[in-house]
Amino acid sequence: MRFWNWDKHILSLLRFVAPILSGFLAVSSTVAEESMNENSQLEKNFKPCNDDSSTINTEKILDQSLQNNSSHFPFLATSPSKLETEPSIPFPLVKTSPRKPNTLDWSFCADTVTQSPSLMTDQPLDRATPIDIESDQATIYEQSTAILWGNVQLSRPGELLKTPWLLYDLDLDTAQAQYGLRYRRGGLALEGEEGFFDLQSQRGTITAAHYQLAARHARGTAAIIRMDDHAHGRFTNATYSTCPEGRDDWILRAQVMDLDQERERGTGYHVTAYFKDVPLFYLPYLSFPISGKRESGFLIPSIGTSSRSGLDLRIPYYWNIAPNHDATFTTRLLTRRGVQFDTEFRYLTRRSSGEVSFEYLPQDKLRGKERSLFSFHHEENITPRAHSDIIFNAVSDNNYFRDLGNNLTFSSFRYLERRADFLYSGDGWSALGRAQAFQVMDDGRPFERLPQIQVTFNSPDNAGRLTEYATIGEISNFYRNSIIDGTTFNQNYTGSRFWLQPAISYPINGLNGFFIPRLTLHQVNYSLKDTAPGLPSAPDLTLPIFSTDAGLFLERNFTSGNRHFVQTLEPRLYYLYVPYKNQKNLPIFDTTLLDFSFGQLFRENRFSGPDRQGDANQVALALTSRFFDSGTGTQFLYGSLGQILYFRDRLVNLDYGTNNVNLTNEGTASARSEVLAEVGARLGKFWTANSTLQWNQQQGQPEKRTVRLRYQSDQNHLVNFSFRNRRDLLEQTDLSMIWPLNRQWRAVARWNYSFKDSQTLESFAGLRYDSCCWALQIIGRRYVNLPGEDPKSDVMFQLELKGLANIGEKLDLLLTNNIFGYLSTK
Repeated sequence: MRFWNWDKHILSLLRFVAPILSGFLAVSSTVAEESMNENSQLEKNFKPCNDDSSTINTEKILDQSLQNNSSHFPFLATSPSKLETEPSIPFPLVKTSPRKPNTLDWSFCADTVTQSPSLMTDQPLDRATPIDIESDQATIYEQSTAILWGNVQLSRPGELLKTPWLLYDLDLDTAQAQYGLRYRRGGLALEGEEGFFDLQSQRGTITAAHYQLAARHARGTAAIIRMDDHAHGRFTNATYSTCPEGRDDWILRAQVMDLDQERERGTGYHVTAYFKDVPLFYLPYLSFPISGKRESGFLIPSIGTSSRSGLDLRIPYYWNIAPNHDATFTTRLLTRRGVQFDTEFRYLTRRSSGEVSFEYLPQDKLRGKERSLFSFHHEENITPRAHSDIIFNAVSDNNYFRDLGNNLTFSSFRYLERRADFLYSGDGWSALGRAQAFQVMDDGRPFERLPQIQVTFNSPDNAGRLTEYATIGEISNFYRNSIIDGTTFNQNYTGSRFWLQPAISYPINGLNGFFIPRLTLHQVNYSLKDTAPGLPSAPDLTLPIFSTDAGLFLERNFTSGNRHFVQTLEPRLYYLYVPYKNQKNLPIFDTTLLDFSFGQLFRENRFSGPDRQGDANQVALALTSRFFDSGTGTQFLYGSLGQILYFRDRLVNLDYGTNNVNLTNEGTASARSEVLAEVGARLGKFWTANSTLQWNQQQGQPEKRTVRLRYQSDQNHLVNFSFRNRRDLLEQTDLSMIWPLNRQWRAVARWNYSFKDSQTLESFAGLRYDSCCWALQIIGRRYVNLPGEDPKSDVMFQLELKGLANIGEKLDLLLTNNIFGYLSTK
């Protein structure tokens, strides 16, 4: 199969999509978030007119016309353009990383849009500057009219005209060009058969014209072009495309088209869009960008299909309220469910930013009820030290995202967060005030924090200071419903918690090692309501914690062949002592047992929160070795091995209100923990591999295993393979890839399989085709929300008409979230 012929096979899909789009598109269309900045140099003024009074030689004029205008003159594209999608105001989003500029890829284009140095006249038009004219020959009549021929050039800052024959009226300040012309003003370059120019009023008319907008990589034709002033032009029977000359893969044809370079917009009347000569849609009015300004109007619809809802068609309308406020209103047709209305409002001020979303389906034909979603997120820098963050989410029912989620990568949620944070950062201290609640989407019952106040102190950075201290203090009030959906739950206790944990350490650091003794005090007090009979309402806990962390950095140099290497040996010892105290009367609000991992060897607590402090008398031993290339510093191999030696059994567990005392070392009692091992290697210039192993010595078998293999030479050559196993819980393999089939075709795929459930959890595969002025991406996806469920499927496609719009699903987020190492360019 020859991939370069595949674009013809897309026509059948387009013939299906085109009538749907034509039926639903309404009054106008615009693209809100694409812009390109033109940046080109200026040419110096031409020499003064050559006053040659010889007579006109018509044959010479025609010969020169044929020589100079045998083909459409080339224009040079400006320096690489950049699309700016943020509001055009001089302040950034609050506490938000700036978006990566969205750049269009013109690398598939030949040099069809070029610009001759002699035509670079993009400086502002200055009518006060005298006009410079040069030509091979000229005749002047009555000192007011001149006829010039042979390489005629008329120029002034911001304007340039080239023609083989020109009639210039000095009194009227007009010029008439014949036998072909080339004209450039600002970012617009034209050529035509003949033209008339009123140089004073900046008006003009050109017939049988071809035009180019270098900053937009755009071109087109027009029967007549009327220029109203320096920035406005009306094109009759016009075309518009960003495709190279002679390849109108997509093209707009309009009865009338206006280009407004001040507003940086193009508008067309009675516009038909063609793709591969197939009518894609018709619009009585169309607005499109010729630079970067956003304007209100209909966006290009998107279309997809899913097994849940059938055909999914979205028709968005964009409202550019202000440079820092905008909104998008989307009508969404789901053939199996009904019509849904979505609204998204965004705002940005000097101190704050936010987004409000609302989705409403009046009647779901499958569920037989109305359904809705509301989402609000606000961030604000109140002062340089004070920051607030507010999140509120709500949906009408627990299956909303599973049925109607507009992002396929987020089809399952356990709960929706509602939170208000206030953070203040001082010199060496910080404070957090939080109110947090949840809308539960399953059978979970998380506690809500109403409210939580936390303060942390750290010793200031001081090179001469030997003793370091840190303190964390917290007051929290916890609440949860005792009845959910008519079900009454046991352990309906609520209450408040006071937690204080000061620590002091005396670090000794050197080039060859470190030694850090540390003393911590864990203090927690409760005030509880609705506790079970026999359990205290005001339990408390006070425990000292002592730890010592020590390590060495040893290295040796060696040579293998002609290469020089450095090997390190890094032994580490971490001793932890925490006396045992029965904690079964303490509630459990936000604490759980941490998963055993290499980092867990060096923690003071095996639990995640302050409701439990694990007892300990243990020492963790670890050894790491790394191999570096001494010339480049590249690490090509490392390995780590670690284990905890217990000097007594661990007794504290997560039980509440029982008399059971269970030994806890991942569920067992032993004098040693499981062995942890990690190894990683750079197998070549683009290959990396790593593996982790958690070995159960008592049972003589692995508890957890992971293996990862990755190849990546660049963003378009990426292969990931991983295998995960956790005894009796999961055994999965995950394979993903992005790979070019040739310069224009790229394949993407993922396969995530569960051996335990004998089921594919998620799989998708797709192709992307890129040409100079358009790109098409199609992906089919099959997945389950929970193991054992019936699989669901979706088919998504995205057609990108470069420089105009995207049609279909935005697929970059799906690839970013599912293919490790993929970086979106959008």
